Amino acid sequence: MMRLPKGIGVWTERLSDLGAAPGAIAEKAAATGLGHVAVKNADGMIERDHDLIFALGTALRAHGIELWVWPYAGYNEGASDDHCRGEGRVHGRLALNVGATGLIPDIETDEVKGSLAFRNNPSGAAAYIAGIREVAPDLGLGVTSYWHRGYHPSMPWGDLLAHAFNSPQVYYTIAKIQPGIMLQRSLASFGSLGTPAYPLAGDAQAAPLTGASIRAFAAACRAKGLNSFGFYHWAGAIDWPALKEVCAMTPSNDPGDLKVVTPSGDVLDCHPTEEAGVTRVDLRPVAQALGAEPVYKVYPDGRRRIYLKPSAPASA
Repeated sequence: MMRLPKGIGVWTERLSDLGAAPGAIAEKAAATGLGHVAVKNADGMIERDHDLIFALGTALRAHGIELWVWPYAGYNEGASDDHCRGEGRVHGRLALNVGATGLIPDIETDEVKGSLAFRNNPSGAAAYIAGIREVAPDLGLGVTSYWHRGYHPSMPWGDLLAHAFNSPQVYYTIAKIQPGIMLQRSLASFGSLGTPAYPLAGDAQAAPLTGASIRAFAAACRAKGLNSFGFYHWAGAIDWPALKEVCAMTPSNDPGDLKVVTPSGDVLDCHPTEEAGVTRVDLRPVAQALGAEPVYKVYPDGRRRIYLKPSAPASA
């Protein structure tokens, strides 16, 4: 199964432009309930902010939050397949070197044409993705660009998304289209490719991400069964209390999202173990102390819960 970012995230441009310490960013992300933070780490093959991003990744992981990175990719028009493969290798290594969970290259290096190296170049696009996978076979991988496939018709989408999820930039604040309507149109334009979607919302730098628009976009995503999505970007005008509310309301897509609920409704922090490929928690001591027995349940959206039900009284 293709790995998507954990839960809801916020993207940012260069960390060096934020003026905030990595620890402070991680604390705010944790307080908001974010599952991931995505950071720009390269322009083509030129790395940006390595030390800051590495420190941020360490701080995020301490809170159980994922670090994802995004580079601009495909600057060189007419690039050979070998060049594209080499760029993919570089981007894969850069992501690994900062401890990132995943990589989401941005292929809009030209506003009109899209990535100059990949347009009308299926073999180059495939070589770029293959280069990433050569050095980072287990890295989460997506591709981001404009919200509608029609904006870059010369891009070989099938080759770019054959082994990566799609992250359309649903910037409703710029387009002045209702978030739900724009999301629907975006997903429909890429629908024939059959690849998983991770939509990126807003553009808080261009216009404020209001509480109403954040809630509307999140509701539209949940209605489509999408529990992994992001907002752009950190330094912009974001209604953080509304984002925190949305994070609390959106089920996690994390495979490790396994909660234990007691008869009184308390949620226990139990350590999961793997048995026969299925996550389980040894609740015998807890259940015995509560006079309960565990009941496992898996919901359609992927949430997993273990309910401790009161044990039936022993028959006389």
